[in-house]
Amino acid sequence: MANYAKDLSDIEEKKKWAELIVQVMSQLNPAVRSMEDYKTKLWQHIGIISEGSLVEFAPEGGVPLEETKDTVSSNPVVYPTTNAKERHYGNNIIQLIQKVSPMEEGEKKEEGKLIIANYMKLISVKWSRGHVSDKVIKNDLNRLSEGKLSLADEVKLEEVDVKVEASEYASKHRRKRGGKRIYNRHNR
Repeated sequence: MANYAKDLSDIEEKKKWAELIVQVMSQLNPAVRSMEDYKTKLWQHIGIISEGSLVEFAPEGGVPLEETKDTVSSNPVVYPTTNAKERHYGNNIIQLIQKVSPMEEGEKKEEGKLIIANYMKLISVKWSRGHVSDKVIKNDLNRLSEGKLSLADEVKLEEVDVKVEASEYASKHRRKRGGKRIYNRHNR
């Protein structure tokens, strides 16, 4: 709507559209009305959206044009483009592996490998909602670190017990064979 309004050539029509946009924004977000000077805030937002072209129609004592132009950012938000090899482990595991890999062999590096492996196991158990073997975690650690971090076969990882609780709705509407719901008063 703001893009349409700022491209209009008729000033009266442009003003009507700007006021309409403020009204719609107020209706879409009624919590804004409880704020002090909420109309000024809405006009600031209009100014940002329209890149300052609709601010001229703000009521007297409204939004200073310079203030609105300062808040408009011409730089787009940059999102990380890293592709995790194993998404369920996330970028934190990759970063931990990158921190521990260059360490000199010793007690701290062994502790770091064990901490990473136990954390990977916790994440895997939560992700898969079941049991994950230590061998799978050790293989993933070795693969993600490109062979730089590996744990011996005799190293035992901590046991992870994640209780998966079904929601109340799911447990009430669990189906038996034949498609009938249990705990449903209509099927008794």
